[in-house]
Amino acid sequence: MKLHHYLACLILLVGSSFGQGAGGRIAAGAPSAGLQLSPLAVWTSSTPLNAVALVINNSFSFGSCSVSLVQTTTITGGAASWETTIDGVNWFTIGAIDAIAGATVPNNIVTFQASTNRLIQSDVTGYSFFRIRLSTVITGTGSVTISSACQSGGSPSLTTVYQSPAPWITQETNIAGTTDPCQNAQVLKSHFFANITTATTTALVTPSGALNFYVCGIDVQLDSTTTGDTIKFVSGTGTACATPAGCNAGTCTATYSNAASTTVTTSLNLKLGFGGQTYFAVGSGNGLCATTTVGSTPTIAVDVTGVQQ
Repeated sequence: MKLHHYLACLILLVGSSFGQGAGGRIAAGAPSAGLQLSPLAVWTSSTPLNAVALVINNSFSFGSCSVSLVQTTTITGGAASWETTIDGVNWFTIGAIDAIAGATVPNNIVTFQASTNRLIQSDVTGYSFFRIRLSTVITGTGSVTISSACQSGGSPSLTTVYQSPAPWITQETNIAGTTDPCQNAQVLKSHFFANITTATTTALVTPSGALNFYVCGIDVQLDSTTTGDTIKFVSGTGTACATPAGCNAGTCTATYSNAASTTVTTSLNLKLGFGGQTYFAVGSGNGLCATTTVGSTPTIAVDVTGVQQ
């Protein structure tokens, strides 16, 4: 029987004993009579924003995962984002299906509901990491118990390398099942830019409803004399990302700077991302901005390539 046929009838066996792999996942050779769930975390109103329940940690062994939410009667708010990554650094949302309701989860973000048990499925084929992130802090005095189970899948082929006399030739292939818009050549990429001359936070991509913005790459040029410029990329809501949100509590990159010179204009050219996949994503409903400090006669040119969806 296919996984999605019997998951809707699955009894949530939280805390039961069965053959598991590391991290509470079904191990190869474990009993197959029923898919059992192992607890990952219990979240309450004291759980901080962006807390993570890690389902898969650096393994290509799994093809599908099921995550259950057991929600008590006094929850009044909160939500979690279903996310994955290819490199362990840059995370983006992954498709989620409510197995009981038989419907997709809007924007891959599950809103918590009092006195409701939910079972969410995701296809994780080709991904080595999978997590549930608290994207909206829980309100009320209740709790959400998160449990998971994953079924084995084939390991993907990422890159074939033919080692012969230099130079080497690499043949890259897309990972099966990927939803990364930066990897998809059929998805039209958008371009945003700004020329910055003051110390401020400049909006580059404004929020649009519940859409996420996937950054494929960024070009930056910093010019100044006497005193150097700095720039970092941030995310958030409101005018010019006034309320930090998404990324790492609103900080998406390190702070970059150019060296100062007393005699000539110094220049620093940066190319961030452009690796054929998402560099980072700002999170649902957030915008992308650049925070800068400036030196003498500054010019900071920024070009961003990405997808808002």
